Amino acid sequence: MKSISLILLAAGNSTRFGLSAKKQWLYQYDKPLWLFVLEHLQSIYRFENIIVVANPQEITLMRSFSSVTFVPGGSSRQESLSNALKHTQSDFVIVNDVARSCVPKELLLKLIEHAKALHCVVPALKVSDTCYFDGAPIEREKLLRIQTPQLSCTTTLKELLKTAEEFSDESTLFFNAGKCVEFIEGSTDAHKLTYKDDLRLLRCLQTPINLPRNGFGIDIHSFEENKPMVLAGIPIESPFGFKAHSDGDVAIHALIDALLGASGLGDIGELFPDNDPAFKN
Repeated sequence: MKSISLILLAAGNSTRFGLSAKKQWLYQYDKPLWLFVLEHLQSIYRFENIIVVANPQEITLMRSFSSVTFVPGGSSRQESLSNALKHTQSDFVIVNDVARSCVPKELLLKLIEHAKALHCVVPALKVSDTCYFDGAPIEREKLLRIQTPQLSCTTTLKELLKTAEEFSDESTLFFNAGKCVEFIEGSTDAHKLTYKDDLRLLRCLQTPINLPRNGFGIDIHSFEENKPMVLAGIPIESPFGFKAHSDGDVAIHALIDALLGASGLGDIGELFPDNDPAFKN
């Protein structure tokens, strides 16, 4: 039986999305999009293991939602994927972007059915529109729109990732190395969420739940002599301040904890730990 792992890439910054929120954190009913996608794929196939690539600043928060393996993303898709592959020894690996939020069950099972040694299997769609390249029309019959998820032989993918050349997906990496890339019929349902207007094209997405949320925050610090006193963001004349890694502003910190708690985002200690020099003072 084929052993297959799943890697979900969810470390992006959503620079083209056009909304203030990152797309992986858009809520689908009562869960963020990355978790919605993860649970959907989990429900289709029993993967040997699952690795989620997360933004280093968000990885602690993501771990509070799920017990799968989380790894920090890198500066490129190549580096992020290499980080994830260190955690699997399966025969094959399926890589999906969180932006491919509505992958049909039939498409995922078809990928798995076509798994072959040394191969990369990718879904592709034909192009129906007239296309121009560099100011001139080209034969659309020769064009394919490549989608994710993509299935690759794990050992081959690990070896190919050692190249310094950048790539946009696994199929490009395999093709440039002279390896076999097999195409299967893709699905319009697996549309990629890149821009905010794409949201209306993704039929599987759900409206966020509309319930009141409550949060409670508390913060306590002892005093420290010869340190500035800041309370609720206002400097106060005092021979002592709050002993803390930061300014120790108990009022602001309690308010932040209340807001984070109401949002289901942990607490200030998780997001800004006092053992990280970046947050000192």
